[in-house]
Amino acid sequence: MNTRRWMMLAGVLILVGLGVFWWGTADQWGPSPSKGRAPAATAAVAEPGHGRRIALVIGNGAYDPQTGWNRLRSPDADAAAVAKVLRDDLQFDAVIEQTDRRRGQMIDDLDRFAQALGEGDTAFFYYSGHGVGVGEDNYLIPVDAADPSSERRLRADGVALREVLGVLEERRTALNVVVLDACRNNPLAQGKSYGGAGLKGIERERLTGETLIGYATGPGRTAADGGGALSPYTAALVAELAAPGKSLWEVFGAVTARVQRATDAKQQPWKNDTLVRPHYLAQVSPPPPPTVGYLQVNVDAPGARVWVDGREVGVAGPGEPLNLSNLSVGTVRVAASAPGRQRVEQQVALQSAVWTQVGLALPGAAPAVPPVPVPPAAAGTWTEPQTGMEFVWVPAGRFQMGCGGAWAGECFDNEKPARQVQVKGYWLAKTEVTQAQWQAVMGSNPSEFKDCADCPVEGVSWNDAQAFIAKLDPGGQQGLRLPTEAEWEYACRGGGKEETYCGGKDLDRLAWYGENSGSKTHPVGGKTANGLGLYDMSGNVWEWTCSAWANPYDGAEQRCISNNDAKSARVVRGGSWGNSSRDARAANRFTFDPEDRNFILGLRLARTLSP
Repeated sequence: MNTRRWMMLAGVLILVGLGVFWWGTADQWGPSPSKGRAPAATAAVAEPGHGRRIALVIGNGAYDPQTGWNRLRSPDADAAAVAKVLRDDLQFDAVIEQTDRRRGQMIDDLDRFAQALGEGDTAFFYYSGHGVGVGEDNYLIPVDAADPSSERRLRADGVALREVLGVLEERRTALNVVVLDACRNNPLAQGKSYGGAGLKGIERERLTGETLIGYATGPGRTAADGGGALSPYTAALVAELAAPGKSLWEVFGAVTARVQRATDAKQQPWKNDTLVRPHYLAQVSPPPPPTVGYLQVNVDAPGARVWVDGREVGVAGPGEPLNLSNLSVGTVRVAASAPGRQRVEQQVALQSAVWTQVGLALPGAAPAVPPVPVPPAAAGTWTEPQTGMEFVWVPAGRFQMGCGGAWAGECFDNEKPARQVQVKGYWLAKTEVTQAQWQAVMGSNPSEFKDCADCPVEGVSWNDAQAFIAKLDPGGQQGLRLPTEAEWEYACRGGGKEETYCGGKDLDRLAWYGENSGSKTHPVGGKTANGLGLYDMSGNVWEWTCSAWANPYDGAEQRCISNNDAKSARVVRGGSWGNSSRDARAANRFTFDPEDRNFILGLRLARTLSP
């Protein structure tokens, strides 16, 4: 993917930084935060009067079926609904609303849009209609376009998306929002006319700068037309766009959730963005009074490990206090231990917006504790000899799979109802298969994000994954395979624990996902492992399982489907570098066809022990 490098201009938002100041007197404990007060609260408020806000809204539906482009019934209503929200609810300074535009008219619309925009403005572009990705270019299709089976005609008749983005770059706008309610498949690759069954369609655009592009669907997929009413994507967009206090990241994450619910997860919206901070189209309400506490932990032993309510949070020592922010108000358990010292635990009461200091003195050497016996099969790790891929043992157990309570986050219907599942012990790779490991076995690298040997391989289908396993383990002597869906979720949750993400609640610590990835994959093992020592189970790339898709659960999640079954969709888990936090949840599940290749799809291997 091209490096994102447009000019970083002033945004529509001021962020007040979170400052930590030190207070204290006792040299034994080191410096401490100032006067017992918490850091100043952060408030993100939209800047009034910072540039103008200009929108161009286009809905194309009146295509001539005789030219090969199917007529679409929802774009007129889509465009009207979006324009109304921008004009009435968000009070944009100017909204240019157009429907059923010929190519010359669309060029005129862009010229008018460019003339209205100035440096430092906010630009909003919305398009509903046919769209096609051809080679490196994406095209919005005017209603007078002809012959979708000809690449030459597509390039001549379509309006390149780069022309839209070029207007924004030329006008030096501060913030750009581009929304495309169109398909993202290529009719030329299928050798047929475009727009079957009233579906709309656009391929991924390469971005730079403070820009967000929202797509109605993922690469190579189709988006449903609304049949005269609003399309599912635009219906979700108009419901969320003017929500007060939601950043653009949160708005488009909520849009994705609504579309998945409305389509039973058949349509997966997508976004690319290069935003460097939250941006708000609706005025942000003043922040509520702080309801979090702040804690400084001081320990008299060097290199002491510190826990709060059973979760390891860092290291402290003499003159090196551990400072913790945004803790829940109330009584917490603080514990510390160090080599040669006994573990000490103490209850501490945290008050809202106040720094609390605790000092822990660890007594001398702890009495010897007999080691906990482990099953022979679970001792250490197993290393695949050809690739050096490390596997960890996942012990057998029974757990509640699916959306089992508030800990699971905001669930989709296909995650319900939760059910008890028994999992046998097995081996699972510590990390996703890397590009170097794939190259070593297959002699090629299909990844979009090349030149990163330790990044996960992506762009691989389920069938490609099976070919990789067959070549790495001919005859199945090592027992290598993909995990079942049940095995995957059980391991993700550290053996079936009630964890929102694969390893806990702090997603930024655990995963590369849409809000921290920079729109690319990252080397495996760069984030914190979960309780079983597995990395990147949430985020980086979606991981294929060997199970067939079933909604609701019907037992297929506990089985591997036959390689010869080409009809059934397969389950993927874990979310990716380009998905929202909701997609990275442990209980979340999605589906692709076995031949689908995508730059968000990768794999992790499992191993069945020989009897």
